[in-house]
Amino acid sequence: MIEDIIKYINTKIQNLKIVSKTFGLCELIGDENKSPAEYCKGEFRSVADFDFFKGLVYHRIIGDVNVVDVEENEWTGCFAMKEMRIPMRTCVILKRVDNYTDLLVGQTVLNAISFTNSKELRLLLGADTVAVESRSIILNKDRLINEEFDGFDIKIDYEDIFVGVEYDIIITGAATCLEAHGCKRDYSDDYSNDYS
Repeated sequence: MIEDIIKYINTKIQNLKIVSKTFGLCELIGDENKSPAEYCKGEFRSVADFDFFKGLVYHRIIGDVNVVDVEENEWTGCFAMKEMRIPMRTCVILKRVDNYTDLLVGQTVLNAISFTNSKELRLLLGADTVAVESRSIILNKDRLINEEFDGFDIKIDYEDIFVGVEYDIIITGAATCLEAHGCKRDYSDDYSNDYS
C-alpha cells in the first residue's frame, strides 16, 4: 500500500524535473554510521552511495503509524471504517540552480505531492480517501544531516540544497480492507459500498 503511494508521489516529483534520482521508501540503517537506504532485490542500497548533487529524493516513515476507528456518525454504509495516518519525511538534495532557494524547493515539492483525495490512488488501494496533509518544511541543513546521515562526513555548502518535507499520508477505508492492505472496490457509481 505505502509503496504504491510513494510511486505516485515520485511521479509527481519527477514531473518537476529538479532531480535525477528518486528512491522509494527508505529506512535508516547502520550501526555507527546511519543513512537512509532502500531495500531492493534482497539488499539495502544506501542513499549515501549516490552522487547527491545530481539531485535525489528519498522518503522515510518517521514515526508510528496510527490506525483509529472512524466514528459512526462520520461515515455511511454497512462497514466499520478505519483511518490510517502515516508520518512521512521526503528529503530533497540538489545543487542550487538559477534562483532556487531552499524554501522554494521545499514549497515546490510540497505543492507537487499534496493532494486531498486522489481518485487514482483510491481505485488502486480500494480506499475511500487517500490524502497528504502537510506539516512542515525543514530548512535546517545541519539538523537534516544529523538526523539522516548520523556518523557520515557530509559537507553541504551554501550552493547545495537539502530540505525535508514532513507530512502525513491519511488513508480511510473499510476496516477489513485496511487490515488486508487494500481491497478492490467498485467505483462505477463513485458512491458504492461494494467491497470484494
